[in-house]
Amino acid sequence: MVSTASLLSYLNAGARTAFLGRLDELAQRRPVAWVFAEAPGLVATTGLSVSALQGPLAGRNGLYLVGASLRDAGRHDDSLVAMADPYLRWLAPARTPADDFQWLPAD
Repeated sequence: MVSTASLLSYLNAGARTAFLGRLDELAQRRPVAWVFAEAPGLVATTGLSVSALQGPLAGRNGLYLVGASLRDAGRHDDSLVAMADPYLRWLAPARTPADDFQWLPAD
């Protein structure tokens, strides 16, 4: 399992691509779970297959997105679990698998 919190904000686009590439490389040998608490706009740049990241959620960076990407030999199962305060003082669980969290107050 790989866990990150705020990591993506310290990486440029190339480094984010390299990070995800490394996860995929490791997943060729064994299943890998990436559990994250990151800014939605940065998570949207990683290519996760979550429909909610195709809309307005991808522009929200004042709150953090909590989720998981389970990777195994060329495929991955991605899910968003909650939105949270950047310091994880509170969590708002996703209401549905496709929740875009537009019901939360603005950042």
